[in-house]
Amino acid sequence: MQPRQPVVRAQVLPEPAAAAGIAKQMRASARACGVFNVAKMFLERPERFVVRVTALAPDAMLFQVGNGPVALERAAVERGVFQSFFRDYYATETTQGEPPKGNYTSVARDRFSGALLGPSNHHSYQVSLRKLYDERYKRRLEYNDFLHNIEMVSDPAVVEQWKVQASSVTTIKTKVEEGQEPIAFKTEQEAEQHFRVTFLPALVKSGNSLDVSGASLGGMIDRDITFPMRDAVEQERRVPLGIVNALRPYFNEAGLHLFKWKKKMLFASGIRPQRHPAGETFSDGISGILTTVGEQPGIKRPELAAKLLLGIAADAPEVTAKKEALASDLHYLIHIGYVVEFQNGCLELPQSKKEIQAEDGKADVAAEMAALAQSAAQKPAQKAAAPAKAPAPVPAAEPLVQEAVVQEPAPAAPQPPPEPAAEPSVQEAPESLA
Repeated sequence: MQPRQPVVRAQVLPEPAAAAGIAKQMRASARACGVFNVAKMFLERPERFVVRVTALAPDAMLFQVGNGPVALERAAVERGVFQSFFRDYYATETTQGEPPKGNYTSVARDRFSGALLGPSNHHSYQVSLRKLYDERYKRRLEYNDFLHNIEMVSDPAVVEQWKVQASSVTTIKTKVEEGQEPIAFKTEQEAEQHFRVTFLPALVKSGNSLDVSGASLGGMIDRDITFPMRDAVEQERRVPLGIVNALRPYFNEAGLHLFKWKKKMLFASGIRPQRHPAGETFSDGISGILTTVGEQPGIKRPELAAKLLLGIAADAPEVTAKKEALASDLHYLIHIGYVVEFQNGCLELPQSKKEIQAEDGKADVAAEMAALAQSAAQKPAQKAAAPAKAPAPVPAAEPLVQEAVVQEPAPAAPQPPPEPAAEPSVQEAPESLA
C-alpha cells in the first residue's frame, strides 16, 4: 500500500504577541540570550505558537471557524461550533415551573453520566436522548451502541428528582447591547438555527493558507492536515529552525543585535559586543574587572566580587562602598559591550579580531546551514527506525537562516530563565554583585 500524498504544508511560527513581547524584554535586558533556547521556549506552551497550513494545490481552499481547527471541507469545521461559541452570543435563564403531570413509575438514566432523561412515554424523552448523545457520545459511539447505555430506573426518589429537573424551564436569549431587545428561544435547536444564519457566516474563514493556534492541535478533524501539523511541531522541537527564522523580524524591530559566539552559538542582545581597545587606560576598578573576566571566562558576579574584594573584611566600613563601585563599573562595561553577561549569569570578554580570525571553521554560515538541511532531508523519513534524538528532515520549502545562525550545543547554551505563566520572559541582569 503506497503512502498517501501530502495535500498541505505546515510551518510552525511564534505567536505574534508573544514574539513581540519577548523581543522587547530582551531589548530591556542587558544579558545575551541564546536564540535557539529562546525559540524552544515558544514550543513549551501551545498558546505561544501557531501552525501555518498551506494547501499544496494552488486552487485548493481551506476552511476554519475563528482560530479553531482547519479542514478541507466547510461542513467539517461548521459541525459542532455552536457549543464553542454559545457563551459569546447567548445567555440562559432558568425559572421554576409546574412539575410534569401524570403517573410515572420509572425514568430513563444514562449509566455512565447519571443524566436523567425522563419516562420513555414523555414527550421530552426523544429530545433529551438525542441531546445527550450529541453533546457527550457522538464522536466515539454509534447511536445504537449509545442506546445500550440507557437503563430504566423505578426508584421513586429518582422519579421525583426527574420531576424537579423537568419543572425547570430554561430560556435561551441572545446577548445584546443595553437598550436592545433580546431574542428568546425555547430550545437549543432553535438557538443553533439562529446562530447558523446570523453569526456563523462571519466566523468562517477560507483561503489557500490559514494559521492554527497550537492550542487547537488536539481538536483537528482532518487527518490529511493533522499529521503534517504534528510532524512540523515535532521537527521544531528537535531543531527549531523555522521559529528562529520567524523571530528575526521581531528582533530587528526591537533593535536587537545578533552575534555568533566562538563560531558555535547564536545570541541576541540589546547591546552589541565589542572588544575594548588594546592599550586603553581605565580606572583601577574597571581594569580589575576586565583582567579578572579575561583570566576566568564564565565567572559570575558573586565570584567576581569575592576575587576583587579579597583581603577586605566583610564588616569593614569601606566594603559597602567598594561593592557599589564594582557594581557600577560592571554595569558600565556591560552596557558599552566590553563585557558580555549571558542569560545564565556568566561573564566573558568579547573576542578580538585576531582571535576570531585564528579560529577554525571560517565557512559561510548560510552555506553551513544549507548543508545541514540537505543532509537531514536525504535521510529516510521512517519514524520507527529513526533514533529518538536524530534531527528531523528540514522541508526544502522552508526558508533557511540567512545570517550567522548555527545550532547550539545543548550543554553549552544558557538555560531559559524563569518566566510568567502568560508568556515567555527574559530575566533582567541583576545590578548587584552578591
